[in-house]
Amino acid sequence: MKQWLTTISLVVPLLLCAQKRTYIGVNITPVILNTLDVRAEHQVNRFFSIQMAAGFRAQSRDSVWRPRVRALEDFIHLRDQALFLSVGARLFDRPARFATEYPYISFELVGVYYNEEVIIRSDFQPPVKLYPKGAKLGASVQIGFVSELMNRVHVDFALQMGYSKPRSDLLSYYLPSMGYTVFGLDIIGVKGGHLQPIITIKYNLVKDKRRRIREKE
Repeated sequence: MKQWLTTISLVVPLLLCAQKRTYIGVNITPVILNTLDVRAEHQVNRFFSIQMAAGFRAQSRDSVWRPRVRALEDFIHLRDQALFLSVGARLFDRPARFATEYPYISFELVGVYYNEEVIIRSDFQPPVKLYPKGAKLGASVQIGFVSELMNRVHVDFALQMGYSKPRSDLLSYYLPSMGYTVFGLDIIGVKGGHLQPIITIKYNLVKDKRRRIREKE
């Protein structure tokens, strides 16, 4: 865990201290799973960005609790703890320097450490309690678009698809920054595949020089 925290503390300042457009934001969709997903992006030019995400999951419940959204029940266990870090690149098509909406595609490498407490139930056997923990590496791709809410506030709307070597202990689980496992879901049910929606509200920390000059005119 100390190695993860050290890596995060070194990489985040490198992004935030960069010039041109630099954004920092939060992906709000994992909040329902008690997951904090902080994302940073630095636009190198009109078509290319480098980006990273870091955060954690800290969730616990009792054995009889059931979520309001029943589809999430298989992804919430007695205890779900995780740390994650991802780095990647983004390609986007911004037709004009001050366009308020434009599409993008991004690619990321993701590392996750998890520590869980899980009850496995069966119709023919008594419940079994497991304590799985470990680390996973994977890759993901996002396809979506960026929309401007205010002068310095933007939103990423995207669908993220990823792959990581499947775990041997569970079929249904959630990996922060990777998504929900989709094994068994018809045409998209790839073993080791993950899927999640992305809604990232981000703030422009550093504007490019041309935009600052234009706003002063």
